[in-house]
Amino acid sequence: MAWAELDSPANAGASASGASISVSRTYTGGERAVVWVTVGGATTITVTDGTNTYTQVGSQVVASYGDVQAVFECLSCAAGTFTVQANFGTSNAFRGIAVHRFSGLTGSGSLVGAAQTAPGTGADGLSSGNLTPASQPALLL
Repeated sequence: MAWAELDSPANAGASASGASISVSRTYTGGERAVVWVTVGGATTITVTDGTNTYTQVGSQVVASYGDVQAVFECLSCAAGTFTVQANFGTSNAFRGIAVHRFSGLTGSGSLVGAAQTAPGTGADGLSSGNLTPASQPALLL
């Protein structure tokens, strides 16, 4: 079965300081959710919706700004409408969250590669490097 992104990501952003940011998301049940979070300087980030389990699969610190970006996934979401919330532990500015829903991505542990820590500035300055997925179908996000 081919994978598909089920709809546009639900997202929210805020420049004012706060200890969390959230967005409402409806799951039909069984799909995989990928949550991207960005925040200005948090050291601890968690994602919850009260029912599903979200596991952090990658993170990146933008050294020149101190911003932190992290990716979480829920392997098989329960059906229902949930408030997906990223928590930062302390109050931080420049918060953002985006929740993507995918069907057809089965199996455990989908992370194969991670963000490039020091991309170049010229042509082809950003590269994923060589990635070998452990299972198919695979998704590069």
